[in-house]
Parts: sequence; C-alpha cells; structure tokens
Amino acid sequence: MEIFDGKKRKANVKVEFFRKEQAILGKNNEIVDFIGKPLKIEEGHNINTNAGLNYAAQAMAVAVTPFSYIGVGSGSNAEDPSDTELQTEIERVGILSYDFPSTGVVRFRAIFEANQGNGSVREFGLFNALVAGTMGVRYVLGASYTKDTTLSIRVTWTITTTDT
Repeated sequence: MEIFDGKKRKANVKVEFFRKEQAILGKNNEIVDFIGKPLKIEEGHNINTNAGLNYAAQAMAVAVTPFSYIGVGSGSNAEDPSDTELQTEIERVGILSYDFPSTGVVRFRAIFEANQGNGSVREFGLFNALVAGTMGVRYVLGASYTKDTTLSIRVTWTITTTDT
C-alpha cells in the first residue's frame, strides 16, 4: 500500500481577499493579519500533483527543500496531477508561518500584500522555491478575481496525511 496515493493525502485551501485598510502591520510594516470580514472567501479542495506526491514520499527518506512559497496566477485550466507549474504565474511570496494543528496535519499561511500578485487572479500553487522548483499542490478559484493595490490576499493551505 502506498502512503501517499492521492486518496490518503489531501490538501485544502482557503483564499481570502481583504481591503488594504484591514491589514494589521508588524514591526517592519509587513502585514501580519487582518481585521474584519474578508470581501471574498473561497475554500476548496485542490489537486495533489504527481510531483508533490513524489516530493512527500522523498521527504520521508531524504532531505528535500521544504515548501516555502505560495504562487498566484491567472490561469484557468482545471487542476491536473501532471501540473508542474501554474498556468500563468503572476508572483510568488514566502510562507509567513506554518504549524502542525493536529497529528498528520501541516498548515501553511502566506499573504499577498497590496503591491503583490496584482492582476486577474485565479490559480494558486504551493512551491519549494522562489523560481521553478516543485509545485506540490494547485488550486483554481471558481472564477477570476481582480486584485489591485487596494486589496491583499491571505492564503491558508492545510495538508492532511492519514492512513485511512
């Protein structure tokens, strides 16, 4: 039995759009969180890419570069296990935090600030490099959403690994 066969590893993503003025700034003027309700929320189940499944298996046996970036793009093609990159990437940002909320679960968080990832956004991916690298999971929004300098996006990716 394979440990990571696509049925036993799942990832869910939550994408929230906020107005710029809802941002809570940290000591270096970076966004650390938001106040109030988001303008738009979309949650869904993404596709585990074949590369991501291989990456997870390799992580159990050898050292690999950890997932540390989330990318945004404008592509609208449906997710496919053979995806290795976003269809039309706009930008990647570093993961701000990760935690392990329960057994077999890791949660990644990133924020696209007002000056990042602007354009018609539709797709998101989790990567282990700022350029190229391995895309472990990909998600496509139900519809595109125009992001400009008045908006920020918080992306929360939860990856669950189970044996059932």
